[in-house]
Amino acid sequence: MEVVFTQDVPNKARAGEVRRVPDGYARNYLLPQGLAEIATEEVKKRIHKITAVGDEIRVRETAIMEELAKGMDDVTITLTA
Repeated sequence: MEVVFTQDVPNKARAGEVRRVPDGYARNYLLPQGLAEIATEEVKKRIHKITAVGDEIRVRETAIMEELAKGMDDVTITLTA
């Protein structure tokens, strides 16, 4: 069965990943615990939109951090005991 993980599951998958897992594992553990949902086309599209937005945010934050780092290139800190 193909599922989309809604939360990180140690040693299995991270939230947002689509994975094929045994049917029993999905039905008896992942789905009842809310750790995953069945990977329908609708769910895959929703996850794709969410990850695309997350990627955009990550790119913007990286650019901001790089600008801040450039501004700190000439900063000197002196510590005395």
